[in-house]
Amino acid sequence: MFVTLAYIFYLYITTLIPLQEQYEQKIQENIELSVQKNELEESLHQSLQELNSTNKSLAETAFKLEEVEEMLSESKPLGMRYIGEYKCTAYCCEKYSHICGTGSGNTASGKPVQADVTVAVTDLQKMPYGTVIYIEDVGIRIVQDTGSFPKSQIDCAVDTHKNALNWKGQGKHKVYILEVE
Repeated sequence: MFVTLAYIFYLYITTLIPLQEQYEQKIQENIELSVQKNELEESLHQSLQELNSTNKSLAETAFKLEEVEEMLSESKPLGMRYIGEYKCTAYCCEKYSHICGTGSGNTASGKPVQADVTVAVTDLQKMPYGTVIYIEDVGIRIVQDTGSFPKSQIDCAVDTHKNALNWKGQGKHKVYILEVE
């Protein structure tokens, strides 16, 4: 009987304890996988919300640009009110925090920053969000952002940081607000 108990104890130590440890390890792995799954689902949900918001903002901006194109093509006269000469600089739309901004992809107005569309100004009384402007030798842009630079400066969004540093529009340009007369 003593041999049987010793043999059972030996089997317990050599077989059951390792199995129990494997079982506990599998439980821990399942818990970790469950936590990762929840985090991924939450991240996916947040990304979908951001995507929906971005799509809505892009649609609104596209509508604004369509209005500008319509103004240009209709027989209604389009007025260009000269507002002065501004120093133009560039910032990028890249989505990481660096000298160009927070990298969130959103402007101060809540719209997504868009290369060759968005500009940032500091004088929001003169050019409030949504104002369509023409920058001589640069093109038509929409005021959607603000920054901490002089009122005599306009910061134009471009696609990459490299292009912001090498942007050909750097310098002083005459600026006009586009209006339907």
